[in-house]
Amino acid sequence: MKTQGSVLERCISTFLLLFVFSEFTGEALAHPIVHYWENRGHEQAGLFLEPRVSYLNTSSNFDFNSEKRPLLNSASVSQYYLDLNTAYGFTDDFFVFARASAISINVTNPLQRDLSASGFGDQLFGANYRLLPLRSGLGLRLQFDALIPAYKNANALTSGDAYLGDESVDLTTGAFVEAPLSFIAPDMSTEVGAAYLYRSKAYSAAVPFSIFIKSNASRAGFFYSLGVRGQISLKTDSTATSPFGLAQAVQESNRAAAGSALIDGINASWWVAQGNLAYRNASGVSYILTGAIPLMATNTPGGLQLSLGIRFNLSRSPLAAGDAYERNRRSSEKRKLSLPKGFASYDREAKVSSVNDQLYLVKIDQGSNDTIETGQTFDIFSESDLIARARVISVKDNEAALNVIEYYQDHWIETGFTARRLVQ
Repeated sequence: MKTQGSVLERCISTFLLLFVFSEFTGEALAHPIVHYWENRGHEQAGLFLEPRVSYLNTSSNFDFNSEKRPLLNSASVSQYYLDLNTAYGFTDDFFVFARASAISINVTNPLQRDLSASGFGDQLFGANYRLLPLRSGLGLRLQFDALIPAYKNANALTSGDAYLGDESVDLTTGAFVEAPLSFIAPDMSTEVGAAYLYRSKAYSAAVPFSIFIKSNASRAGFFYSLGVRGQISLKTDSTATSPFGLAQAVQESNRAAAGSALIDGINASWWVAQGNLAYRNASGVSYILTGAIPLMATNTPGGLQLSLGIRFNLSRSPLAAGDAYERNRRSSEKRKLSLPKGFASYDREAKVSSVNDQLYLVKIDQGSNDTIETGQTFDIFSESDLIARARVISVKDNEAALNVIEYYQDHWIETGFTARRLVQ
């Protein structure tokens, strides 16, 4: 049986081999509208692998005035991405990650020679650190990553093939804030991210951002997210102020990508609507389908983007019964390991109707119609065993959301458990 360490070593060795090999191979055409800035932290320590296939088709650009215009000569560009995303958490809070990426491109131009190319693209390395562990559902993650081109544009220029990309080294530093939306549902949260992006070769610096509402599946089941992501140019591209540089950028884009802003987009900015639908099985394997389309942009390719990923959770125990207890215990000094002393009195009993262990939230089947109020405290039982203590954080007519504040047993909270209200 392979150990987690041997799997990690083999994965890293393969990744490095692919990276070194890609320095000597063919063409690619990458763009950050597909390889966007995303939160690469996970809910628990261990190894995560995600092969991902992405597709982009574009026959238009958003121009300097944010108007959508077709490419010259009714041309079109299709891209296929094959990525291997790897993340390893030394703890629940600290992750390192990498992405090995290969790309295939087809440029169709009715009045010129069609272009096609494939090879290794831009490779990603970085780290993600949770500065504020989840407490009452609130979390803050810091992230740094570096994007390094694994190609040389001079090769494409000599052969007359599609350009290899912009050959820029990109450095990004930013943060993601996650907060619960328990007033909507116990398993709902919002994630807001922003960063500073430095680009070499005189390309404009920019501010990548994302705003998503999502459901969270800490166990088996469907989960999803919906929101917008994008990039705001700081308009420091020196090409924009140089007539010669501007003409050269247009010439390169026309030759290498039929005029698509996939190449040499000047001071490019965009807002993209994105939706993700995923299913996680009991073994911790997630199947993730993503669709995205630009809403408004400047000097950016238009077109539909699709991707399909399969995420393998190779951590110590993907859905182990003790994980929720351990994460809660470490996230707050108030977590207790022993049962409370003395006799507790209860005046109402309800049933747990749903659970989100990742956000430490549970929902019960009683609400304001049953005299439930914000701030009340409930003990949660599995038959006669006291499992945890929780406090009401939001109330509707016939249901209430509770935040778990203390765990007493190394045990999941499950649907159907009994919640008993402490006499105040």
